[in-house]
Amino acid sequence: MTVSAKQGQVSLGFTDEDVVSAIQELTNRDFYKSMAPKHPGFTAWQDVYKSRFKGVELYIKFQVGTRGELILSFKEK
Repeated sequence: MTVSAKQGQVSLGFTDEDVVSAIQELTNRDFYKSMAPKHPGFTAWQDVYKSRFKGVELYIKFQVGTRGELILSFKEK
């Protein structure tokens, strides 16, 4: 989780368990878009989801690279 995503979590008052639950509850219907790499030599795509969790509209962005998944954004939409 990036510092920015962690700050979003804290500002929402969510626990680490809340973040895990919000991610586990994502469905195909929550998928918003994929973003291609912007920089030469960078191969990781980013996927964006918009969902509702605990009454909050969320914007969650993941990056899947060679070392696994990274939460780039976790904030209120």
